[in-house]
Amino acid sequence: MSFIKSSKLVRPVIPLSVLLIQILGNLSYNHFPNMNPISSKNTVLANITSLLRIANIDPLQTEVNDFQNEIKLVIYNSNGSEFPVFVSSTRNELDQITALQKIIKIAKIKGQDIKLVDLNLPHPYATLKNN
Repeated sequence: MSFIKSSKLVRPVIPLSVLLIQILGNLSYNHFPNMNPISSKNTVLANITSLLRIANIDPLQTEVNDFQNEIKLVIYNSNGSEFPVFVSSTRNELDQITALQKIIKIAKIKGQDIKLVDLNLPHPYATLKNN
């Protein structure tokens, strides 16, 4: 007899508990934003890569330093030696690649090789060395 009384109490509790679990599950699910695996830094690297391709600059190596918001590129000089280029992931990509093109052009006109290019700073600079 006690089993019959307890089963009468359990019947309405089970659907209510299932409904409560669904409501709480939906509330907690809606609080989390949708996660997108594509970050802005991934698009920056893609933009820089495509701009380098358009500028006919072929980097030998690409290294992303997230903690410094920079991308390190290794490019060949006209004589075949390598030089590093530091590009910012927070500044305009087109401006930086345009500045790199100007630096390469100036080095060719002067007949010098590039030792280092840092476009990560507000005032980018390049170090040239004589042949």
